[in-house]
Amino acid sequence: TDQSLGSAGDERVVMHAGPVKGQPAFATEGIINGPEEGGAGGENRHHQLGQNQESLNEASDAFNLDRDYGSAQFDRRHALNALVTYDLPFGQGHKWSSGKGWDKVVGGWNVAAVYVIASGLPLDVIDGNSCEEYGQGPTFGNCSGYIPISTRFYKASINDGNAGSGGIGTSSKFKVNGFADPASVFNNFRTPDILLDSHAGRAFIRGLTRWNVDIGISKTTKITERISTRFDIQMANAFNHPLLQSTGLTDVRVDLSNPRGFGVIGAQYNQPRFIQFGLRFDF
Repeated sequence: TDQSLGSAGDERVVMHAGPVKGQPAFATEGIINGPEEGGAGGENRHHQLGQNQESLNEASDAFNLDRDYGSAQFDRRHALNALVTYDLPFGQGHKWSSGKGWDKVVGGWNVAAVYVIASGLPLDVIDGNSCEEYGQGPTFGNCSGYIPISTRFYKASINDGNAGSGGIGTSSKFKVNGFADPASVFNNFRTPDILLDSHAGRAFIRGLTRWNVDIGISKTTKITERISTRFDIQMANAFNHPLLQSTGLTDVRVDLSNPRGFGVIGAQYNQPRFIQFGLRFDF
């Protein structure tokens, strides 16, 4: 086993076991944007509401940039990537070999898979009809995050058969919501107070967990000493597993201006399974 430590919080382990090779990599970190970061990076990004430096979005409060201090919008706290590749033990040079022409048929096969899973992104509860809680308007699409009444964090998940209640989260024809009780989450957020709240309500909700598996199957056949072929089958989203989101968004809808749509999930986030075939000649 060869083990190397990459960037902070990122650990990779390379494993070998005969024809099987694997490389899992786990990363955990927190990305905070705000004036309290200090340094050139923080100074360049502290007014960007947790977005990248190229973002045109304005600050929530131009007179107090510290209000936007909080998790960056691309802050995935945990991510696991795993690669496994397996050479089937058939054919010349392997455990089961006939030593004849049959080896060209059963030999040279390889199966590889990549598994990725990552925790959800931070979400800000907003009121799309206002966006001027701290004096700034939605000129570039920013709205100030609302404040939780009881300070707690929520983790969005798929709640099938949830039709909402009390006129909140009731617009889904599929009866799927990102919260077990969307009404309680909706009613737990209040308007930011410019005098009482030092920070906007940033990242009190974490979005949906995302995962995916890609699989590749290949066969290499040696025709002569100098000529060989390789046949490939590559499958993206191999299990054709749908990941969901709210319509028109990339996660769960948390806009208080639309109570019926709060938390409602009704669209697919990822693409269906895609299969690609390839044939290559090497000489």
